[in-house]
Amino acid sequence: MATGKSIFDDYQIPMFLGVAAFFFAGMLGIVGGVAFFTDDSSPLRNMCGIVLVLLIVGGTVLMLIGLKGRKRQQDLERVADLLKAYRRIEVTKLAQKMDVTPMEAEYTIAECIGQGLVEGYIDRREGEFFTKEALYQVMDIDSCPKCGAPTDDLYLVGEEIRCEYCDSIVMAISETREKSKG
Repeated sequence: MATGKSIFDDYQIPMFLGVAAFFFAGMLGIVGGVAFFTDDSSPLRNMCGIVLVLLIVGGTVLMLIGLKGRKRQQDLERVADLLKAYRRIEVTKLAQKMDVTPMEAEYTIAECIGQGLVEGYIDRREGEFFTKEALYQVMDIDSCPKCGAPTDDLYLVGEEIRCEYCDSIVMAISETREKSKG
């Protein structure tokens, strides 16, 4: 996804600025409080009040932006953990789990990849996401050894493979070769 960065991409900056605004508001509140209670005619009194309100409002807005950005980052990290755990997942299934549209799920996957949270690829033909490690775990299965039916799907090591025609469990060629060696 080739979009520009938004203010939510680095949530730590608005959070820091919000905390700094609250700190300065507290300091100004002390100084302004002294001016407020000591002299009624001081122009410092009105200016301190206005600046104090601006610091509190600005600090609140910045803190909210930072909290929203932090939540977005946590959501991305959760999705990346899910993608790593599944190794391979259909984009539509991920969209259902996230309660978003498949296009939004693809954008989220792209954002996870772009931030380096997960390494992988989206197979647009199959509509699936594969982690980089899963691509090295693809098994070579041409047909069912029991009924001879062809298999067109990709399978990963560790997945249970059932023939869609005879419902028997298919053993991968790579597993067969390893077992015959031992």
